[in-house]
Amino acid sequence: MIKFSFPIENLKRRKKIEVFDLGGNWTEKELSIANNYLLSGYCYINKQFKPVKWEKDIWNSNLIKDRSWQFRLHTLIMIQHLTNVYESSKNITSIIKAKNILLDWMEHNYPNSKSEMAWHDHSTALRVIAICKFFESWKECDWDNNTAVKIAQLIEAHCIKLSDPNFYKEKHNHGLDQDIALYVASTVFSNLEKAPQWRQLALERFYNQLNQIFGFDGSYLEHSPGYSYLVCQRLFNFLNFMKSNGDCISEKLENIIASQLQFITFMLQPDGIITPIGDTQRTLLKIKKFKNPPKKALDNFDYILNKGIIGEFPSTTDMIYPVGGYLSARNRWDLDSDTVHLIFLSSFHSNVHKHHDDLSITLFAHNQPILIDSGKYNYNYNDPERQYVESNRAHNTVVVDDMNTDISKNNIGKSGITDYYMSEELCIGIGTHCLYHGVVHQRTVIFLKPYNIIILDELSGYKTHKFEQIFNFYPNIDCKVDNNKISGYINDNCRIQLTPLLAQNELEFSLVKGQKKPLRGWCSIEYAKLTPSFSGSFIQRGKKVRFATHINLKPSLYEVECFLWEGNFVKISLVGRNLELNLSDDEKLIIFNSRTEKMIKIYNQKLYEEIKKRIYIESISVDKPSPQKLGEKITFSCSALGDDLNYAWYVYKDNEKIFATSYSSKNYFLWEPYDVGNYKIKVFIKDLSGNKRTIIYSSFIII
Repeated sequence: MIKFSFPIENLKRRKKIEVFDLGGNWTEKELSIANNYLLSGYCYINKQFKPVKWEKDIWNSNLIKDRSWQFRLHTLIMIQHLTNVYESSKNITSIIKAKNILLDWMEHNYPNSKSEMAWHDHSTALRVIAICKFFESWKECDWDNNTAVKIAQLIEAHCIKLSDPNFYKEKHNHGLDQDIALYVASTVFSNLEKAPQWRQLALERFYNQLNQIFGFDGSYLEHSPGYSYLVCQRLFNFLNFMKSNGDCISEKLENIIASQLQFITFMLQPDGIITPIGDTQRTLLKIKKFKNPPKKALDNFDYILNKGIIGEFPSTTDMIYPVGGYLSARNRWDLDSDTVHLIFLSSFHSNVHKHHDDLSITLFAHNQPILIDSGKYNYNYNDPERQYVESNRAHNTVVVDDMNTDISKNNIGKSGITDYYMSEELCIGIGTHCLYHGVVHQRTVIFLKPYNIIILDELSGYKTHKFEQIFNFYPNIDCKVDNNKISGYINDNCRIQLTPLLAQNELEFSLVKGQKKPLRGWCSIEYAKLTPSFSGSFIQRGKKVRFATHINLKPSLYEVECFLWEGNFVKISLVGRNLELNLSDDEKLIIFNSRTEKMIKIYNQKLYEEIKKRIYIESISVDKPSPQKLGEKITFSCSALGDDLNYAWYVYKDNEKIFATSYSSKNYFLWEPYDVGNYKIKVFIKDLSGNKRTIIYSSFIII
């Protein structure tokens, strides 16, 4: 039985509470289209999905065959559209239609539903906000006590659900929306007996959640920068809502919003579109979506979107987000055909919106995207198209053995940017991941401004692998392989050239577009559509390989004059500029045009430990076959990969240890048996950090 702390009629008499939209800022024309469809018996979600005829039990159907459509249906976004039409026109027909949709949802989904999306952790939260917004308009024009009690009962059920720790989504943007929804509901329906406790719980969890999805460097930790744009809109709305309803505003929230605005600025392509990384939809940033921003908070956006006519450009062209795992570098802020924007990314914080994109790059130049992330496609996770755009092959990184990286939860933290250097002329980022079993991948990205990028990949494994360095091009770029180079043409003009700088005779080349079995050479520019696009790659095989690739954005003007990579030393000469790198583990040094600088190290404890403990044992070999006669001297050798390894050899007969050596750096053991029998040889391997591995030669017979 629902309990009110005061009569429900008091909600009708109190001042209207302005509840924000779930998103959009729709134009009057767009709202009119939605309103007309909904009043005509159609279900209209948004322009992304076609309208469908309203069925008797639409809630348990999947007329569009799309998970996102089902999700948005159960957020009741439709009643928000109708409420907004009512608020601008005072057309009571729209608000009554909204009420009928809400009551119909209750009939089919409350308290239980057949649809997985009805009580999904995110749709539940967003639905609460939509209902509260509707309620505040409906109470002005169509109030009746019975309906008001029904709605209050429904909101109470939602609040009980949202406050349940087993339902709550920690370390997730869904959890953030759950907190906001619980706060809004307990404010609008303040007559509910537990409203004060729910409001307090919402705030406590909200501020904890901020620490979990935003890095202290200002980055967004859910692998898709476009979501920081959506979340930032919600934070603006919530900030204004709290101010309007008497809560003290935390300086922490305002600081996070400010840092998110900066993060979004550096994730913007020069054309104002948020760089499509992970599940980021290709979206042109719109300033009007940020409600009541602080003064000058959006000056950087103004500058980018208005091509420098208004606003201010950021104080630096490059920015590192060590926690988030992003390095953004530009040669300039003004947008013209010479503007270049590079993003280098590598991180694994959780499975939220995570793709197989570690150590990938994106590149914008010549007024358009050049090297791209292949997009989101949709959220039907079993669709082969969705699985393709998530895959390693759909990103500009290195693929091992045609497999995806292992992004199971056990590997969280085993990827990141480890070192960087930034200046007006030069930007360098180094990253590492250990997400392939038995392989460590280190990538160095060198941006010699304004138009040259060099990618150095070093991959180490304990057995022979196929390694493929992938580059995915924007759909309007036509590609060819010429003279061991991959050239990209826009309108018949060569605008990008990829030149291998190492082992050209050992490389295989691949260039595909629109391949169907298996999917390769596609990207998703539009929602739920794949567009053919060129994918080029360089291929090597071995246990330990290196790729060095020059990305030249002015092929007719520049060429690498000298390139050397020996051990940890790299030397590059290009257009009268000389760069030397020392890539040793302890201290990475740069000598650029005779000036020596240190790179800045980013300490990632889990990644560092994972690299250090990687001891890979290939095999034990022996110089003579079994069996051998008594008195023969036999040499056993161990092939292993790792740093500063020491070996201890044990000999067993009839499962009893009969001999052992101390640890030494010798990876071989000379043995002279003194008795006939069947023996086992076991070697223990350890490094200076105490990490250990072992392997057994199971049977050697002496006769």
